[in-house]
Amino acid sequence: MRKVQVEKFQTFLWAIMLIVGVLVGMGLYIVIAQVGDYSNLVAASVGAVVALFVPLWQTYIVQKSRLAVEVNGISRKVSDKAKVSLDEHSEFSYLRKMKEGDRPSFIMGPNGEPKRRHIERSISLEELEELLQRAKQELKDTPEKIADRKNDLEKISAFTKDSFTKHECNKLNRPLHPEIDYN
Repeated sequence: MRKVQVEKFQTFLWAIMLIVGVLVGMGLYIVIAQVGDYSNLVAASVGAVVALFVPLWQTYIVQKSRLAVEVNGISRKVSDKAKVSLDEHSEFSYLRKMKEGDRPSFIMGPNGEPKRRHIERSISLEELEELLQRAKQELKDTPEKIADRKNDLEKISAFTKDSFTKHECNKLNRPLHPEIDYN
């Protein structure tokens, strides 16, 4: 709003200057008409000043451009070398467990003894996206896993002393990977 007021004031100021210039020009004409000796010299000087002033006046006052910038969006390029630490945020704990489960936690050393392998806790954005997609798929599969566990529970409840065999015991004691806690 303040900018518009300043522009109006400048336009008004230039209009007053134009009127004053016309009045001064008319006054000079009256004076020059009475003193005929210098009329050609003064007329040439005034013409030169007007010839220089009019293009400047048109460029900076009349045809003043108004520039407006509109931001449509901001994009930010993330480096391919950027890494995210899985230990920094508690929200990544499930993804951290998935990553640890992908690699064996130990390898055999030169003495034949198990040697703990260093697991890097920071991963690239592509690996993070991959882990996230796997976690989403596991989340989709969770109702099916719950239904399977309920079926196993019903089978266990249906067992009697005579119908419970070693084969059934081994089948029910198979490890769940990854281990899931249900309420």
